Amino acid sequence: MCIMQAFIQTWRAACDSGAPAKMVIPGGTFLTSPVVFQGPCKSTEPIVFEVQGNVKATTDLSEYSSEQWILFEIIDGLTLNGGGTFDGQGSAVWKYNDCHQNKECQPLPSVCIPLATKFINHWPDHDQEYVQTCTIRISFFT
Repeated sequence: MCIMQAFIQTWRAACDSGAPAKMVIPGGTFLTSPVVFQGPCKSTEPIVFEVQGNVKATTDLSEYSSEQWILFEIIDGLTLNGGGTFDGQGSAVWKYNDCHQNKECQPLPSVCIPLATKFINHWPDHDQEYVQTCTIRISFFT
């Protein structure tokens, strides 16, 4: 099982438990492609997401379908702690950023923790559409 799948499987178990839960990324280094930690979760208590190790982003930009490397979404209550790091490996990918010259540039991957979300009701079919605002964006620079 790859690290991304292990992260998602562990997250789903914590999110779906219905009881107070904690996801721990232990000490060590973990290289991962983009990961979405998605709710809604069943517990009324915040999930604790504890990073003790070093989570490193893949430097293969072809693995990114969006600008998010780590995304937390549709979660009501999240505590992020620990002494670990999210390492976006900026020094390895910064050379691909041309935003200083190109207004149409592709942003480099980042960690996104949306604090504001809303649902919009569309008329006439009344389908629900999720709209996300990434209010905490952690980008990686060297």
